[in-house]
Amino acid sequence: MSAFPGEFGAEQAEGLFPGWAQCADLEAASVLIRGPYGGLLLPLGHREYGADRLAQLG
Repeated sequence: MSAFPGEFGAEQAEGLFPGWAQCADLEAASVLIRGPYGGLLLPLGHREYGADRLAQLG
C-alpha cells in the first residue's frame, strides 16, 4: 500500500489486492489510519519503509 501517495479507499485497495477485506482489521491495529477526507492512509513510517523495500526489489 506504500504505492498510494495519500488517502485511498477500500475500492482502490481491492483493485490491487483482490479479496481485500481486512481494512477494518488493519485500521484497528493502527496499520492504516483515517485521513482528513475519510479515506485510509498508511502512516508515514510504514509508507517510507514500504517505499524503501519496493526500491530494493526493483
